[in-house]
Amino acid sequence: MIKLTKVATWLVNWKASATGAVERTMESKLMDNISVADFGAIPGNTDSLAAFQAAINYANSLGGGAVTVPSGTWTLKGSLTFYNNVHLVGAGQGSTVLLYSAINVPFAAIGTASTNINNVHIRDLHIIVEGTHTSGDLITWTNGYNLCLENVRVDGPFYNFLKMHGGSQQFIYRVNNCIISGATTSDDV
Repeated sequence: MIKLTKVATWLVNWKASATGAVERTMESKLMDNISVADFGAIPGNTDSLAAFQAAINYANSLGGGAVTVPSGTWTLKGSLTFYNNVHLVGAGQGSTVLLYSAINVPFAAIGTASTNINNVHIRDLHIIVEGTHTSGDLITWTNGYNLCLENVRVDGPFYNFLKMHGGSQQFIYRVNNCIISGATTSDDV
């Protein structure tokens, strides 16, 4: 048996190799990345909604952060609830695919008539909508500030794609570099 008496500091501490960088613990460094996989999300046909929501809730408990979705195909059978300063970030339109199969409920409903949700970004994903939707919006932004949908591709049948509404103080919404494809069953998009 080998007895360890000293642990290398590079196993415990981390420091970026740049001017002005400070040393911190590896635990702190690993906390920079909140992955849905760390909360039990499984690629494939297994519903990972609870794991996605748990990762978003954890980011919220830290005051915000990026929840990453690794490359792969992930199934969601319900709506995600977002909070201030929480972002959902995939590995790119061609790498991270979300199969969304909840019927007539939003993929993301951000904010309500009485609750402002600010600084939420959804980016670098490909959402494939499954099933026939006869009502509702795929994404709803209500009374938020600095909400962004960026580098997202959406395919499949949906009723309305995006509904944005809010007061004059809350209305900075951005949609950048998105591809919306597929059938809609509504006159609105």
